[in-house]
Amino acid sequence: MPPGTFAPPVATPSSAPSEIRPSTPAAVACAVIGATGGTRVNVRTDPSLQAPVITTLAVGTPVEALGEPVPAEGRSWQKIRSGDREGWVVAVVVQPR
Repeated sequence: MPPGTFAPPVATPSSAPSEIRPSTPAAVACAVIGATGGTRVNVRTDPSLQAPVITTLAVGTPVEALGEPVPAEGRSWQKIRSGDREGWVVAVVVQPR
């Protein structure tokens, strides 16, 4: 290779397929957590009050709503992303930004 030129980067496969992520533009938070009465909201693994809690989010936390709300257990649930976490919250707490 002549001096001053660079070889293109070489992609190396990941050791775990679950770590491979497609290249996508950064997600934009289109909503915030609200309507909680000032308490933190539980983010769950599935749309159910029996599902494990992943984390809790404070009022005003920016989130991205993923897809449309789904009905379960007499409630409407919204899948969200906040930072690097995804999970389900009761849809009423997801407020437009």
